[in-house]
This record gives sequence, C-alpha cells and structure tokens, in this order.
Amino acid sequence: MAATTMDYSDHKSSFEPMAGIDEDLKYEVPPLNIDPNAKGDENRKRRFSVSAESSDDKKSEKFIKKVYPKSKEALDRIKQSTQDVFLFEGLDSEQSNLLVDAMFEKKCQKGDEIICQGDHGDYFYVIESGIYEVWKSENKNNPNIDSKKVFQYNNKGAFGELALMYNAPRAATVKAVTNGLLWAVDRQTFRHIIVGCTARKRKKYDNFLKDVKLLLNTTDDIRSSIADVLETQSFNKGEYVFKQGDDAEHFYFIQKGEVAISLDNKNKVIRKLYAGDYFGERALLMNDVRSANVIVDSDKVEICGMDKAGFMRLLGPSLYDKFRDNFKNYVFDTMLQNDDDDMLSDIE
Repeated sequence: MAATTMDYSDHKSSFEPMAGIDEDLKYEVPPLNIDPNAKGDENRKRRFSVSAESSDDKKSEKFIKKVYPKSKEALDRIKQSTQDVFLFEGLDSEQSNLLVDAMFEKKCQKGDEIICQGDHGDYFYVIESGIYEVWKSENKNNPNIDSKKVFQYNNKGAFGELALMYNAPRAATVKAVTNGLLWAVDRQTFRHIIVGCTARKRKKYDNFLKDVKLLLNTTDDIRSSIADVLETQSFNKGEYVFKQGDDAEHFYFIQKGEVAISLDNKNKVIRKLYAGDYFGERALLMNDVRSANVIVDSDKVEICGMDKAGFMRLLGPSLYDKFRDNFKNYVFDTMLQNDDDDMLSDIE
C-alpha cells in the first residue's frame, strides 16, 4: 500500500489567503532578519527549564501565516522530501499547504551543526539531500562530553520536532557530514499546525497503547511521545506489509487483525501475530534487511507504525534490553534449518 502523501493540488504560491483561512489573521512574507542559511537555531546560548505546552496554548498566540514564494520545481522537491515523513501523514490539504508556504531552504556545508543538544528550538527541518549524524550525550550540563553517535540520516527524514512540540531543549546534536539542503519551518507555524493534530492522535492511540504488552512498564510520557509519531495503515488479506530482504524503515504495532510470518525457503507459516503484538524491530536494531515476510492473514489489518528515527529515539534506549533478549543469541541461518517455531524472535 502506497504511503500517504501531502496534497499540493490546490497549493497557492501567490500572496492571497487560502480558502478557509481566517481573514483576520496576519498574512505576510517572513521578515528579512530570518537568515535561511544561518547555522542552526537562533541564539545558541539560550537555556531554559522544560515546561511542556498544551495544545490549547497555541490558541492564545496570534498566528502569523508566513509565505516563502516557491516555484513549481521547489514544490515538487518538497513533495518528494516529505512523502515518507510520518509526522505529516495526518495532515489535511489545508494544513499541508500552510506548512509548505512557511518552508524555506537552508543550505548546509559539511561540518555544520544544524542543532545542538541543550539549545532552544526555533525550527523543524525536513531533509532534501545530504547525510546528517545525530550525537547525544548523557551529560546534560556539558553535551560535548562523552557524546556518542546514535543515528544517521541518509538523504531523507526530518528532525527537530521534539523541542518544538514539548517546549524542551534540543535532545541531541545534528551535524552535516556532507553538503546538503534542508527545508526549515519556524516554531510558531509548526506548533500551530502540528500540535493540534498531535493532540488528536494522542487521544486516538492512548487506550490502545495502554494495552500493548511491550509498553506495560513504560511511563505515560513515553506512551504519549510514541502516540505523537504513530500513523495507521490498512492492508487487505494476502497483502504484504513487507517482504524478506526489503530495506527496513519502520516499526509496527498491530491494532486490529492478524498477520502471518513466513520465510522464502519454507512453505508454511512459522508464526502469527495479533492485535497488541509488534514487529519490525530486529532489522532496525541490527541495521539489517527484513528477515521474513509479513502477510495479512485476516480480512483486513490495521497497523500503526513509526519510522526508524522515531523508533531509535523513543524505544531503542528504553526497551533495548527487552528487544535484545528476544534474539540475543539468535542466529537466523541456524533457525532456518530448525522447525522449532519458538526460536523465532518476536520481531519477524
């Protein structure tokens, strides 16, 4: 099933308010003191305590609709860059167009630090091109000490949303390994569009996540953060969620229905998974391709998933030991020759 994409069919690049936009809202081209190529967030020295904002906070702010004029070629590039960003998949056409209007190019040079751990968050970034490394330190007072690489973006993805959504300091540092190009969105626009959508998503997934065995011992904050990045997809009987050998991009929970697990060299189902089960973590943690086929076995199945970056950020650190226990001493080639289904990990 094709991923949901942002609809640009009615996008307006002229300086007219779009249909459905409050005429009383200010509508302007962003001020010239915003430098699209400034290195990282505005004011690297700011530090502050965490005080999460509710979705109602944005209602008290006077929203200023920002517009950066764009050519059709630029719009096509944005569409390509955002098509696999889960955070955008719950947006309607009007919300998508507001977000696109406010995007501007940020060219990066090798070695640039786009965001720094502990800093205030001013922008959200979508990657068009370039390789970017994510570095994180457990030392909150001096993130430069014992900083470790925890993730790498390769010419796609998005980052910077957590600090904007939760009014928190940047959780990690993102560095450009190569020259590249990003699309940036300012904090006010991001919160105006995304936070309301996020509140609806939290309500939608809250009860479901409380019943997922994997998350029984996690905090409400972690479950809320997971709900913020989930998106639901539906598949019909006989369709593949993914196939053995596919690249691994997402981790999934089953909301409704059941799926069957099979291997290319076996003519039988070796496992079934049901509502509340999860799959897809092995390939992400091991940086490997998919080790099995996942096929819809019920008339219909609904799964909610998160991308690799969200998985590594939210579930990797807190549940790593549990995941590893599932396949710590697991050698897949050995399992292929063994008919004991219990040897298959909880992943695939």
